[in-house]
Amino acid sequence: MATLSDVLKEISVDTPADKKNKERITAATEEREKSKRVKLSECTFSRVVVYQDQAEVRRDLSCCLAEGENTVTIVGFPEVIDPDSVRVELKGGKQKTDVTEGVVQITDVVYNSQYRVEFEEEMTETGGGEIDKVSLSVSMSESDQLKREKVMIERKISVLKRLLNLLSKMNAVLLDEKVRSSEEAMTRVKQASTRDHLSCVVEFVEYSCSRRDELDKRVSSLREQLNSVVTKLETIALNEARSGGRVGEGDREKGVGHEYVRAVEIVFESDRERSVEVLVSYMVTNASWSSLYHLRVSTEDSSVQVQYFGQVKQWTGEDWSNTYLSLSTATPSKGGNPPELQPHHISRYYPQTMQYYSGKQKRFSSLLNAYDPTIEDESLAELQMLSGGQERFRTITSAMPRPMQAVEVSTSQVQTGMFIQTFNVQRPASIPSDSTEHKVSVTVINLESTFENVCLPEMNTNVYLLAKATNTSEYPLISGPTSVFMDNNFICKSKLDSVSPGEEISCSLGIDPLVRVSYKTGDSFQSHQSGWISKGTLSEEYNKVTSVKNTKKKPVSVKIVESVPVSQDDRVKVHLIEPVCDKVGVKVGVSGGSVIMNEKNHLEWHMQVEPTSQRKFLLSYVVEYPVPKYY
Repeated sequence: MATLSDVLKEISVDTPADKKNKERITAATEEREKSKRVKLSECTFSRVVVYQDQAEVRRDLSCCLAEGENTVTIVGFPEVIDPDSVRVELKGGKQKTDVTEGVVQITDVVYNSQYRVEFEEEMTETGGGEIDKVSLSVSMSESDQLKREKVMIERKISVLKRLLNLLSKMNAVLLDEKVRSSEEAMTRVKQASTRDHLSCVVEFVEYSCSRRDELDKRVSSLREQLNSVVTKLETIALNEARSGGRVGEGDREKGVGHEYVRAVEIVFESDRERSVEVLVSYMVTNASWSSLYHLRVSTEDSSVQVQYFGQVKQWTGEDWSNTYLSLSTATPSKGGNPPELQPHHISRYYPQTMQYYSGKQKRFSSLLNAYDPTIEDESLAELQMLSGGQERFRTITSAMPRPMQAVEVSTSQVQTGMFIQTFNVQRPASIPSDSTEHKVSVTVINLESTFENVCLPEMNTNVYLLAKATNTSEYPLISGPTSVFMDNNFICKSKLDSVSPGEEISCSLGIDPLVRVSYKTGDSFQSHQSGWISKGTLSEEYNKVTSVKNTKKKPVSVKIVESVPVSQDDRVKVHLIEPVCDKVGVKVGVSGGSVIMNEKNHLEWHMQVEPTSQRKFLLSYVVEYPVPKYY
């Protein structure tokens, strides 16, 4: 038997207005299903590629598409994003998305930034839902939230201080011992004699003490919270200073700053309902990385272990949580074209003309006291004597043209880099946005090493032990600080220069006390009127003896470096007597090793010193110079 409600449903007829409302609701529902809003934090990290001064962030997004055109908006991008760097691509290849058949494709990607107040009004009008409110809270400035929290804490502290002050005043009034008149004293004595009054006083004092303790604890807790908020605000201010400061009113049209909500709209075209995975990548500034090394040297097996670390630092506004990192030596830039070199023009220098004055004033020039500093003093004296005195000499020299000034050429420091290399960190890491360096492991390289003892006896007689190894790995080592360990003992902190694959690594292991050096300079011998080239010159002979003693039970390789004087005057000559090695870069064999003259005019002895033995190195040279006039 049909019920009354069934009968009413059968006889009910929708009016045209009801049909339009239903159609409008259905269309709005379908439009809402095809237009989705996602917050950026819901997109998981795929990988972050860190460069020298910026980073590329890659995130994965999974979304469900309806048939036809779909719009997915990702809200909450960081303030330091480069809008031109946003890229969106489908993941999975042909098997999942059938891109080649045109089943689903990305038709448009639009980046926009909206003023936060306008964004909030739009969400209120459209009824964006809970996810939009969350996106809005994510886009709000952390600095503004902290400032509001700071104001609230300060207000609470102010209220508590007023309560404490009120309790103090009440205690002072109740327990005041100062009495203005005898009548007031008698009145207080009579009041104090009653038990009710005494009990009230005791209860109030107990309440006051407990209340004051409670208020003091609350004030202390609020002050700790206030200090924490102030510290966070100082950190944010430091980060803003490093990134160029806060955004002013003039930048509103550019859509930059914490007052804006940054979003990316992705338009899809799909033939049916399906689920797709999308890779979203974008570039951000305020990120960098540097190299850090641990060199562990073993003297037993003559090996060097290089532990390669990367120090990653970022203050982009988003925390890179549990993501894979790649460290790249590339330097992305917008302008990749070489600069255009302009012609370099020079012309002849024309001296200033003489100036003449009428009247009784003497003729003089603005160049009266100027003279050519390239002329030697003796030539100037002759010129002065021939010109007839000091006054005429000044006139003559003032008419001389000044020497042409050197053309000033601006120079720039060029940082030479190696070929581009990317290091993929094997384990996921978490790098918070706190502007501090976080260490991640890149790789471990094991190399064979050799040892050499180096001494510069002219400076000091300390013998320094050096470990040398060839970089046989495929990893280029970028310049960075190094902690050196020898046989599991910390030696020192040093700096490793850039080393390409196949180049040599050298690091100092400190002073070797088992190899001893003594240095002695002999007396110089002077001979008169008998030069090496011509007579009328003097010559002095210098002899320097370096003695090396090896107290170890195994042979050591020793390198002794000594300097040979270099003359800057053609009239002063230096002649090397011992060893016979006067050509730069030519190795000369000597007893037990070799000697070579480097480009700095330094002699380098390379010797092998046997256990418990001693070797001597002799440096002898003659300096020849003209005889002074007083001879």
